[in-house]
Amino acid sequence: MNRKQLKANALAALKGNWGKVIAVLLVPVLIVTVLTIVSGIIAPTPSISDELLEEIIEDVSMGDFDSLLEVLDTMQEMSGTKGLIADIIDLVCTFVMLAFTLPICTFFLNLFNGNLGTAGDLLAGVKARGWESIRLELAMAVKMFVRMLLGVLIFAGVMVLAVLLLGGLLPILSILVILADIVFLFIWELRIYLDYALSGYVKAENPSMGCFEALNATKALVKDYRKELLLLALSFFGWAFLVGFVSALVGILVGGFGIFGTIISTIVSLAGTFILSIYISMTTVNFYKAITA
Repeated sequence: MNRKQLKANALAALKGNWGKVIAVLLVPVLIVTVLTIVSGIIAPTPSISDELLEEIIEDVSMGDFDSLLEVLDTMQEMSGTKGLIADIIDLVCTFVMLAFTLPICTFFLNLFNGNLGTAGDLLAGVKARGWESIRLELAMAVKMFVRMLLGVLIFAGVMVLAVLLLGGLLPILSILVILADIVFLFIWELRIYLDYALSGYVKAENPSMGCFEALNATKALVKDYRKELLLLALSFFGWAFLVGFVSALVGILVGGFGIFGTIISTIVSLAGTFILSIYISMTTVNFYKAITA
């Protein structure tokens, strides 16, 4: 499978459509951003004024901790109720993003077929398949947790055996076994991720499938292509590095502009990451279509 061709096909599909694709995919980002702002307004993070902080420092320096304890008690009471509200809004944001999984996969699948969807189509997809999308993500979380737990148990068992059997006799060999065990755990978790990486596309094209059925079908589909999928993901490392480098460079250049500089640096970082994620998603769709053709 030619990775360069997959990327070329992705760029060809995006050519002339970048602006529209970005506009459509900004919808879930804007929704979550609005919810986050509302969370900050309704439940702002408790803070201490500079004047009060100076008074507390002065009191503490004189051995009087009463004012400090009063402020801590007040902040704890404030963070109790407001923290709960913020947690609820954060949970809502999470479910909103999960609800967009299948509609976004459908959007990229349609784009692959030459049909550029709209923000209305995306929102209609959330309305029609939002709960289905959430169930798929939760089912995948359960699957991944169970398999990762199995890997951790194997890791712990081998590590304990290595220490018990080899620790006193061959400490160097024991360390090597433990390191090999850690490598095994990393590979195990990576394999789990690869097994379900395409589940959104499988489910999007097969709405009649149950969530666990779609996950099993994805695992079977990827079985012979894990290496290619991994290499495809790694091939974007250079772009990811470039985005990080440019973001860091912009941060340094505008670092002296205070909050304005921070905003510019954040926007550049988020924009670069967002555009790269679109490129990766379109390439992944081409990969999915190539192995299902």
